[in-house]
Amino acid sequence: MRYLAPDSPDRNAPSNPLAAYGIKAIDLGDQYSSAIFSKLVPGARVVKALNHVDANVLPQPEVAGGQRAMFYAGDDAAAKADVRKLLETVGYFAVDLGTLDVGGPLMQLPFGPLAMSNFAKV
Repeated sequence: MRYLAPDSPDRNAPSNPLAAYGIKAIDLGDQYSSAIFSKLVPGARVVKALNHVDANVLPQPEVAGGQRAMFYAGDDAAAKADVRKLLETVGYFAVDLGTLDVGGPLMQLPFGPLAMSNFAKV
């Protein structure tokens, strides 16, 4: 994704599903963003989380009488355990989607099947 200047014609283009957020998706081909990021930080323990929902709902882990589900995925079990603990401490219902190869594309903006989905455990 790339951020758009306020006067960019792409900022309000009806064909840009992320225009409201001031960003435009870049075609990554067969790759997904977490895989690209992981290659840029060799040796890092990467866990993808907190990015499948609208940023405006992040301060609201309690919803509809329950807990908002927050997905996460990663390849390092210890790092995922740390992220799960953080999510639960903040009040979310943490849902492990598996490895980055599996869970990353599921929640990737803008077209992952779980992107912009709001689920709650009641």
